[in-house]
Amino acid sequence: MLDPLGLRDTSHPVGWRMPAPFAHGYGGGDDDSEVANVTLAWATCGMVSSPLDLNRFIRAYAGGRLFAGPTRTAQLAFVPGTSGPPGPGVNEAGLGIFRYRTRCGVV
Repeated sequence: MLDPLGLRDTSHPVGWRMPAPFAHGYGGGDDDSEVANVTLAWATCGMVSSPLDLNRFIRAYAGGRLFAGPTRTAQLAFVPGTSGPPGPGVNEAGLGIFRYRTRCGVV
C-alpha cells in the first residue's frame, strides 16, 4: 500500500531510534520521543510517516482510492451520534471516516 500512494517517508522503524526528521516533545513536557521502541506497539504506532505522507494516505483513504465495493459502502454508512469526541454540530461515524454537520456545512 505504500508504493501505489507514493509514500516515500513512511516506514516501520527497527530499533528504538526514530527516523529523522520527527517532531520532538509531542504533547508538551519532557521530550520522550525515543524512550520506547515504537515497534513494540506494532499496529498502534509502529509505522512512522512524514506529514506529507500522512496527508497523501488520508486523502486516498477518505477519497475512495484504497477500497471499493462493500468496504467503501461501509466507510460511508454513517451512523448518527457515534463518533467521538463531540465536534461542532451533529456527528456521525462510518468505517474510519467521520462526518460533522455544522451550520456552516459538512466536515
